[in-house]
Amino acid sequence: MAKIRGKVLNRHSQRVVGIRYEVILMASEESKPRDTLRYQTDMTIEAGRDAPLKLDVASMYFGSDMRVVIRALPVKVGNRELPPPPGW
Repeated sequence: MAKIRGKVLNRHSQRVVGIRYEVILMASEESKPRDTLRYQTDMTIEAGRDAPLKLDVASMYFGSDMRVVIRALPVKVGNRELPPPPGW
């Protein structure tokens, strides 16, 4: 189990409702992900503001030499719902 902590910033000019997080685990010497973990929250972030990023993630690959890439994608910007990314 890994605890990922930080902040997520809303760079849009409108309120964001809901965040989709992709946590991508990659071995240092490889370009293909070893594991991709997906989480969705119902958090609301006002335009130009930030909010805490708190994810508790589990993968058998933690503890080895891994690069971690985190993508945060909005579910809804203003009144417009965005489609989920491929593979969601």
